[in-house]
This record gives sequence, structure tokens and C-alpha cells, in this order.
Amino acid sequence: HILYDPSLRDVSKTHMGWDNYEYAFSGCEASVHGEAGRVYAVLRESPARKLVSLVNLTASDGCWNKPQKEPEALENIIVTMAVPAEPAELYAISPETDNGAPQRLSYTLEKRPEGLFISASLPRLKRWSCLVAEWKEQL
Repeated sequence: HILYDPSLRDVSKTHMGWDNYEYAFSGCEASVHGEAGRVYAVLRESPARKLVSLVNLTASDGCWNKPQKEPEALENIIVTMAVPAEPAELYAISPETDNGAPQRLSYTLEKRPEGLFISASLPRLKRWSCLVAEWKEQL
């Protein structure tokens, strides 16, 4: 299963924020630190794929050991990521959408001075969603 792929490494704190431009989000306040009131982003990569897990903590008060309010769904979060080549597959998965079946996503491809980037809209984030980009060959 892709969520347990041992070749994936966590790049959350080295590829987002400050002067790191490999991942960016619009339509939500994202953080790689699991902060209350934000969307928690966990970024994992391997030569064959990239996974962007998003956890909606917008209704959280930061106390993990007590019940939390139900978060409101966020819609059309734009995820932008640096890619080594155009992906063969781009899809989102969530247990809250179609029983976890993958949803293909369209994307735009852009060449920048820093490299190649794709941008895609995640249609809905209630609690947890994962965006997956895959390549036919390991790059």
C-alpha cells in the first residue's frame, strides 16, 4: 500500500516554508508542525512518487488529549509542488470520498527558473486527504 511504502522519506520540514519552495498551498493556512487552526501537511517522497497528506486542524484548539470540534470542510485547496518530470498519475484519496477510491486530478504544468512544477486543486478536505503524484519510471 502506498501509505506504507518504505522508500518514502519525510521531507516536510526541509521542503516547505522559509526559503523552501518545493511545496506550496493556497486556499488554506498550511503548516508542517501540526498547529491548531491550520492544515497539517505531511510531505513524503521517493524516486517513484510524492505523497501530500493533509489533516484539517482548523477546528482544533491544540489539545490533542480531549475531544475536538468537527472541522468545516475546506474546498479547492491548490497544491503546488516541484516535480522531476510530468507525472503519469495524479490523484487524491480520502476515506471520506467514494470510500477511499482514487479521484484523478487535472493539473497545470509550469516551467520556472527553479524547475518544473505542477498545481492541482484538491476538491475537498474534511479531515484527511492525500494527494499522490506517480511516475512510470523511478526518476
